[in-house]
Amino acid sequence: MLAAAVVPALSYPAVFFLDLALWPLDGAQSLAAPETRLLCAVGVGMLVGWGALLYLLADQVYLHEPALVRKIVLVSICSWFVVDSMGSIAAGAPMNALFNIGLLALFALPVLKTQSPQTQS
Repeated sequence: MLAAAVVPALSYPAVFFLDLALWPLDGAQSLAAPETRLLCAVGVGMLVGWGALLYLLADQVYLHEPALVRKIVLVSICSWFVVDSMGSIAAGAPMNALFNIGLLALFALPVLKTQSPQTQS
């Protein structure tokens, strides 16, 4: 959704999300400015890189160092949550901070519930 938002003709889903996060639904939000689309592209690039990192940690490192992977993942998720949520509140979008609680649970709960492979037998 955010990657497509850098193309004005494909930005409706992201603009709707912004409208929802910056309640009330009033249609006042826009991603028309080039600098806004640039920041969106940079942010999406960072998120894709973070996702690739998390995937590779889970796929390549977890079996050998489960405690280390859990620590890395939890620190990165909690860092994202605090910065994103505080920034959202400061930007006048507290709804996004509420949405972030769901994402935090989605990513952190499986990590917290996993056991190391040695203790799963």
